[in-house]
Amino acid sequence: MKLLTYRVIAIFIDMNLVGIITAPIALVAAFLDADFILKFTVVSSFLLFFLKDLYSKRGSYGKLKMNLCLHVKSSAGRSEQELKYFKVLRNVTLILWPLEVFVALVNNGKRIGDLLGNSRVDFLSLEKEGFLH
Repeated sequence: MKLLTYRVIAIFIDMNLVGIITAPIALVAAFLDADFILKFTVVSSFLLFFLKDLYSKRGSYGKLKMNLCLHVKSSAGRSEQELKYFKVLRNVTLILWPLEVFVALVNNGKRIGDLLGNSRVDFLSLEKEGFLH
């Protein structure tokens, strides 16, 4: 399978994991007719999805399960905090997922988020020097 296929499967794993975490809260909120809790659940879902690549140094849970590794290009003087910022920045663009899919298809699997976050995703066995994971 191609890398893009593995990336799509990884993102579906991540989406399902966020759903499993937030769905029970949403169901309780709907049962109690609590709009605030329901809105909080929606916001929490987005936050969990944006922060998913902070799960480990290799990236999200889905990437780990698909044997993928997220690399953020390192440069001299970049702190661990800055690397985390780029990991989050690359996921914010997923709001525009139809555009992300199109760009990934025509750009050899590289998303807009990868370009903004100065990152790439490879199979774990293809790690190269110059990239922190």
